[in-house]
Amino acid sequence: MALHMLVQLPLLVASGWWLSRLCGAPHPLWRPFDALNAHGLLGISVASGMFGVWMVPAALDLALLSEPMRWAKYATLSLAGLLLGRSYRRLSAELEVFFAGMLAWMMATVGLIYQTLPQRLCVNYLIDEQRGTGLGLVFGAVALGLVCLWRLRMRRDSGP
Repeated sequence: MALHMLVQLPLLVASGWWLSRLCGAPHPLWRPFDALNAHGLLGISVASGMFGVWMVPAALDLALLSEPMRWAKYATLSLAGLLLGRSYRRLSAELEVFFAGMLAWMMATVGLIYQTLPQRLCVNYLIDEQRGTGLGLVFGAVALGLVCLWRLRMRRDSGP
């Protein structure tokens, strides 16, 4: 479970982000999206929704049991990374803090639930794997929060 949530899912998002950087030049295909995504809000909102779906234990189970769901996981998380890459530079500091904080809060909450519940939430993983993943999610949430605060401070120190 830890390999699934703490390694594979972030790597899928990173692959989409990398693809957005690879396709960095404006392309006519992106014009409608970019027009709607003026401040990065559309892309980051859709990506956040996709992250929320893959925090649900039933979605993780289905991704292991169903080939179409596995491919949906690959597609949606790669697309989330692509949208983040297209939207991130457009975000104001306030929106960046809001969405990073929301993601960190979601990760911490799911991590605490995974650690404290006495029963398994995912059929395919043992309780010890669930608790270890929960601990990793909480550490990841704290790291994300610290990086966000550091970036906010760097933006403030660099001036307007």
